[in-house]
Amino acid sequence: MNTVKTESSLDQYQQLFMQAMLNLENSDGADITTTTPLAAHSIKKIISPVKRMGVYQNNYKMALLRCLQSSFLQTVRILGDVKFNAMAMEYISLHPSQSENLNGYGEKLPQFISNYFKQEDVTLGLEDIAQSDYLKQCCYYAKNNSYFPLNTFMNMPIEVQLLTKMNRQPSLYLQKSRLDLINVDYLTNASPIRLSEEIAHYLFYRNEGKVQIRVLEKNVFELLALFHQDTCMNDLNETQLAILPMLIGEGWLKMAGAML
Repeated sequence: MNTVKTESSLDQYQQLFMQAMLNLENSDGADITTTTPLAAHSIKKIISPVKRMGVYQNNYKMALLRCLQSSFLQTVRILGDVKFNAMAMEYISLHPSQSENLNGYGEKLPQFISNYFKQEDVTLGLEDIAQSDYLKQCCYYAKNNSYFPLNTFMNMPIEVQLLTKMNRQPSLYLQKSRLDLINVDYLTNASPIRLSEEIAHYLFYRNEGKVQIRVLEKNVFELLALFHQDTCMNDLNETQLAILPMLIGEGWLKMAGAML
């Protein structure tokens, strides 16, 4: 019995599909006209391989466009469908998806928006709004948070506690902005967006399946940002150590592993 080799990467799937589209062959090299002779003969006769691939590519781009439209809701609302779609199609051409999972597609769109509209009269802060849209999407589809075993941690010898690595929960995302991102629903394209002189520090988190935003103090924000990578108490200064119990109590940290 022959075993079938399963390809796992998006690039491999696309190349196999392209070969089938252009050559009308199965993965084992057999012409598909042997299994669907009438349909395949009609396709070969009426639609050239280039046109067949064009149909596929157009459908693929439309799928990515719908993905961006659903992820960047506030950006679409402020720009309008026509302007957003024109910008998004150019983005798709330059930055096609690198994964079969589209939940995280659009990571580079906020910066792309800033460059795309820099010569036009577009409201300030649009890049921050797009970044906020993207982080909400990431937060919604992020892995569930892990339980922090506080009692176990407190019962460890102090020297073990000091070397215990912790990091930020996977569903937490951070953003700095001069915009009021909590009330972004009130922003429109009818009037200029007003930027504050002060930078606000925002935390995106998921609560009962819904993404919410909270304003943090700068020192709390910076410490939480530090826990993007594994960090232990020995890595912190006195001020940061004083804030650490709050982060643990809020459930914002998880244990990466104790050095026993």
